[in-house]
Amino acid sequence: MKAKGHLYPRTRGIAMIAACHPYGSSKKGGRKVTTVSRNAPPGKKVGLIAARTAGMRNRKRG
Repeated sequence: MKAKGHLYPRTRGIAMIAACHPYGSSKKGGRKVTTVSRNAPPGKKVGLIAARTAGMRNRKRG
């Protein structure tokens, strides 16, 4: 019997390469940071609200 839909094995997004999935690659890890404008509606205003900077800046190496 054929496995229709390819339910197994299921690969995690972070285990994929960056070309195949937004969470892919082992270099940066995690998800891409997004910001929300200050005049966004209340349901959308979550996370980094009107942030000046976002992401990994001045991170210590090693």
